[in-house]
Formats: sequence, structure tokens, C-alpha cells
Amino acid sequence: MQSVRKGFAAAVRAAGLDNDVTPHVLRHTCATWLMQSGVDLWHAAGFLGMTVQQLEGGYGHHHPDYQQEAVAALGGQYAARNPVNKTRQTSASVTKIADISKGE
Repeated sequence: MQSVRKGFAAAVRAAGLDNDVTPHVLRHTCATWLMQSGVDLWHAAGFLGMTVQQLEGGYGHHHPDYQQEAVAALGGQYAARNPVNKTRQTSASVTKIADISKGE
């Protein structure tokens, strides 16, 4: 491959994607998927080439731990209404969004 631009365009065509798909669009998708998977923020940010603060600000709301502290403060009284709270489990090695916000 002599040109990344032409190579990427060929890959987009071969995958049957819209012509407006760019590497930057794929970066957004990757960041969202990493957060939804509960990946440690430090590792995800390094992989994406951004700071933890940028990742948390732009994609933190996709992380399973997002607003867990608020849910816990309500005593989990709304957990029965939201099946996500019952099924999404976060690995013990995942950095909690609340811990990063507190500077821990």
C-alpha cells in the first residue's frame, strides 16, 4: 500500500460502508466500545492516544460505572426498573469513574 488514504478508502468500499466513514469515525466507535466494555480508563486512553480526562469527558457516560455513586446513594431503589443495573458487572480491575473524579 502506497497511500493510507487510498488504502482506507478501498477497505471502506470492501466492507460495504458509507463513503463518509473516516478513521476518526472509527476512533469514536472504538472509544465507545472500550467504555461500554468497562476497560480501564488509563489503558483505553493510551490505546486511543488521548488523555484520561478527554476520554472520560467525551465517552465516560458509556462506562458501566457511570453514575454508580448516584445509584448507590439512592439505595438501588431504581435498579428494578433498569435491567442494565442487574446484568452489567464490572471487573474488579476496572478503574472506577468516581475514583478518577476524586483524583484517586
